[in-house]
Amino acid sequence: MIAGPARYGTQQPDWRPASLPPDRLAGLAEVVTDLLATVDRALRRYGVPPQHPVVADLREFRALPGALARSIVDTDPEPVWQRSVELARHRTAVLAAAEPVLADGDDLRWSGAGQRAYQTVWASVSAALGAELPAQLLDTAEHGARLARWYGELRAALVSFFLRYGNSPAAVTLRGGPAATEPGSADELDRAPAGAAAAADLAAACFAALRPVLAAGRELHPATTSARPALPTARTPDHDTGTDSGAFHAGHD
Repeated sequence: MIAGPARYGTQQPDWRPASLPPDRLAGLAEVVTDLLATVDRALRRYGVPPQHPVVADLREFRALPGALARSIVDTDPEPVWQRSVELARHRTAVLAAAEPVLADGDDLRWSGAGQRAYQTVWASVSAALGAELPAQLLDTAEHGARLARWYGELRAALVSFFLRYGNSPAAVTLRGGPAATEPGSADELDRAPAGAAAAADLAAACFAALRPVLAAGRELHPATTSARPALPTARTPDHDTGTDSGAFHAGHD
């Protein structure tokens, strides 16, 4: 029987993922995506000023900030976190169900070829019930919780960007700039350089806010668990006679 911490790994049987932090992006999603959609339109229409740092950012991210923001807004971490909670509950149920089964296996008082055949199978069954299956459920639940928290951090980074730059001079310039005027008009031509610079500045600020969180996401790897070998058959050679003693043969040494 596998007992105590060896069975539960590093987490107790009632482990649950920590709650997600409050999500403020839901209430700001419309204004955030509206601002960054305006940035995208300006970048497409006017390009970026020569030598602006956002050129390297665009090559790195391979996406415009508005499109990136929309994908973050549309990704809700709550369902992923809920699945993590459900997997943790399943793990608790497996451990609870395994307790009496594993205890019964320790109470057998017999010997011989049948006992050896039984123990061969029982060793795999007890390992699966007491350690392997709970460990797989725990690994998956923990990965889901980390992924949900990472989603939440991305959303928080987008909120931080908007709270800092949503009413900045660049945002004010862009909202009333050439992207809001008729294409090809004299007003557009006059205001295009300022609008292009404002869009580039806001795009660079957005990328800077998201970069460390996106970089951390590269370290989110699910636990890899090798496939468990099939359970051994109950028919095993009788090491005393060299013959097949049969399934759970009750002979004695």
